[in-house]
Amino acid sequence: METDLPYFSSEPLSTSMDVNFFKLLRQLDCTQIKIFAQLEGSIVFPRVPLMRVEGPLVMVQLVETTLLTLVNYASLVATNAARHRLVAGDSATLLEFGLRRAQGPDGGVSASRYAYMGGFNGTSNLEAGRQFAIPCKGTLAHSYVQSHQGFQDIGDPRLRLPDGNMCPDFLALIKVHFELVLTDATLHPGHG
Repeated sequence: METDLPYFSSEPLSTSMDVNFFKLLRQLDCTQIKIFAQLEGSIVFPRVPLMRVEGPLVMVQLVETTLLTLVNYASLVATNAARHRLVAGDSATLLEFGLRRAQGPDGGVSASRYAYMGGFNGTSNLEAGRQFAIPCKGTLAHSYVQSHQGFQDIGDPRLRLPDGNMCPDFLALIKVHFELVLTDATLHPGHG
């Protein structure tokens, strides 16, 4: 707080503030705050509070935004992952590959963790795997995919499967599944 006060008091908006406000900020003590929250990973139903914060109004207002952003992001990612799991079913393998699209330096690790909590099977994020023992699965860079002009660039259509067997024509398999997705999207518009 001591390093933040000089900055805050030098901002133009602070010129209209009472100098006693800055004295109050220096004397704030967070030991009077009590936080009651659901355990991480718990299922919470609508209109059930995720968190209750008690303490002096000025203190709880100062921590409000930080607490909201921490809870909202975690809840957003875990809820979306749980929804994907419900739609895909238990037999489907869902992997989170969002590290490069995440918000902020910790966003990727956090998103990997919350997606795993929401029911995903693994991540491409090795750091999240290290920190939280999330199974890591491979991916490849978009730049590699985009470095090819088209399907004609594929020299060998075979693909080694995780069990050691070979898929004789991976490209043909992808085309079949792509057509199935297109057919499903046509039969069930708005559900894709």
